[in-house]
Amino acid sequence: MLSNIFVPIIPAIVAAGLLMGILGVVDKIGLSHLKEEWWFMLLDMFSSAAFNFLPILIAISAAKQFKCNPYLAATIGGIMIHPALQNAWTSGTGYETVNVLGLIDMPLLGYQGTVLPILIVIFVMSYIEKYTRKIVPKMLDILVTPLITVLLTGFLALVVIGPLANTVGSAISTFFTYALNNFGIFAGLLLGGSYSSIVITGIHHSFHAVELELIGNTGFNSLLPIWSMANVAQGGAALAVYFLTKNAKTKAIALPSAISCLFGVTEAAIFGVNMKYGRPFIGAAIGGALGGAYIVFSKVVFTAVGVTGLPALAIAKTGTTMNYLIAMGVAVIGAFIATWILGIKED
Repeated sequence: MLSNIFVPIIPAIVAAGLLMGILGVVDKIGLSHLKEEWWFMLLDMFSSAAFNFLPILIAISAAKQFKCNPYLAATIGGIMIHPALQNAWTSGTGYETVNVLGLIDMPLLGYQGTVLPILIVIFVMSYIEKYTRKIVPKMLDILVTPLITVLLTGFLALVVIGPLANTVGSAISTFFTYALNNFGIFAGLLLGGSYSSIVITGIHHSFHAVELELIGNTGFNSLLPIWSMANVAQGGAALAVYFLTKNAKTKAIALPSAISCLFGVTEAAIFGVNMKYGRPFIGAAIGGALGGAYIVFSKVVFTAVGVTGLPALAIAKTGTTMNYLIAMGVAVIGAFIATWILGIKED
């Protein structure tokens, strides 16, 4: 199901991800003055659009999978990233809440870049639309069914499903911080191996607040290097699939997806390649765990929040760059070997 939903939007994700990676490298190698150029500003817009509006892209594709109206689904996706809501990319912990019916404090926070909330919402919407259409007279269908569908689905999206996802994200963030402080190398294995599973849900965006808190307390970001290992490991697994598969279409997706992982963009590899076959996703988790363990062992930390993969070399703490590159090698090669051993099953 996830593969059917994400394969159609992979070209947009790959294009945006590669552009984002290229701009990140340009910015980090001492050419930051180019950011004032008109073409850089345009490319920056091009690179972020697919991720800022990801819920809309997913909503349209999911609507086809769940057999509901794609335009109503796109409307719901738009509601979840409405400008009246605080942008999820820039919110940190700074967003307001509003009390709904005296029962729920609804966060006025958008869902840019998230995956699981919009998938659940469109799944729910498909049933709301279907059952509404059954009870509404045909002569009123074009008026009443869209109205009820948008009202009920939008309410559930912002008041119930979205806040639940935020709550889960906060709980996971708290656990990750505790693990990092108390579990030693095992924390690297645990966090590096599990991070990609959390990326599937989109909850990982809530981790930025924890990273900012770490920087405020210690001066360094010790979580992002571990996330980076999980990201590049997905590329190692996708590269193994490129050599293992006999399917020309899979090869065409696997190689560019693997490359985009080196720039920190994993959605194409995760949803279009590794989860499709299952075993490569496990191989990537193994590679991410090994890389994460080496990160903790060698005490690699970042000085900022932001990029992963190769562009993150610019924010690695002075003196840890070589260990960061070694960790990337461990993650990529470990994922490649694990995937190769596990193999893939094709129809």
